[in-house]
Amino acid sequence: MSTSGGGGGGGFVLPPALRAFAASPTGFILGLILTPLLNGVEGVVEKVLWAINYVFFGDSRSSTLGDLGLVDVPVVIANTLIDAGSAIGDPVLTVIGSGVQLLIDFFNWTGPAGLLGAAIVFAIVVVAYSSAIRTAIEIALDFIPGGGAFIN
Repeated sequence: MSTSGGGGGGGFVLPPALRAFAASPTGFILGLILTPLLNGVEGVVEKVLWAINYVFFGDSRSSTLGDLGLVDVPVVIANTLIDAGSAIGDPVLTVIGSGVQLLIDFFNWTGPAGLLGAAIVFAIVVVAYSSAIRTAIEIALDFIPGGGAFIN
């Protein structure tokens, strides 16, 4: 009886799996055990990397649509602050703009001396508006520990 595939007449031939076992029983057993184990570890590592990616980037790296990640937090905060600033600033600018326009119309009605008065009023409005913005910035920076030093 022959135990290999080569050789003489129609003897018994071992299947390839048994030949691999016979050649190296330890390697065969380790291969049999480690292959699915390593495949399982690869699957776990893949899931962990996906979870980390999902926590940091959310559904998408290119937009803030869908689930948001940690990377999207500054973008969302900035958009919210910009929207809030627009909601507050547009009416203020509309009121100031209409008031300035009324004064300009009045000084246009008064003649050439009125243009000088309009320029003076415009300068006063600009100084008042810029000092109000500076005061608002100083108040906001006072909430940050040591933030008052940034303005000076």
